[in-house]
Amino acid sequence: MRNYSLILLALCNVLLFSCKDTDKQVLNHLVKTWLGKKIVFPEDCKTLLLGDTIKHPLNTTYNIVSYIDSADCLSCRLQLLEWLDFLQKADSISPQQVSFRFFIHDKNIKHIKILLEADNFNYPVYIDSTDTFNKLNQFPQQEGFQTFLLNKESEIVLIGNPNNSQKIRELYLKTIR
Repeated sequence: MRNYSLILLALCNVLLFSCKDTDKQVLNHLVKTWLGKKIVFPEDCKTLLLGDTIKHPLNTTYNIVSYIDSADCLSCRLQLLEWLDFLQKADSISPQQVSFRFFIHDKNIKHIKILLEADNFNYPVYIDSTDTFNKLNQFPQQEGFQTFLLNKESEIVLIGNPNNSQKIRELYLKTIR
């Protein structure tokens, strides 16, 4: 776990080279704070399962969890096609050992279904209309730090969205391998 922390801290430093020192310090603190933290899952979310939904068991070696607050453009934040590409790569590296869960804070289920169907997204999506998932975990405000790679015990191994950074994507895939 310590090796992952050091790698992630080094990665954050590389990614933030052009940022101000105060920004680097804030992000380094954020990463240190969240690594190893256990994620708590709500029991009262509605699950959207479309068509032939791939139901990976939740007791897989790794679990990728992404929290989406739909305050802004939901379709922009979901990045469904990028997720499909990434999840196929993760599954090819370690077949059926990585599960994926989207938690979306939104009340418009019809709109979410339309987006999922348009991109043929066949992974479970949890609709959290009361924002319970965020309230239980107090996620960082930075959108890029609301996606996590968890181990079997639901502890955070990596933080960051692999669709927003090639380096984070490679780190996720290396860890999963």
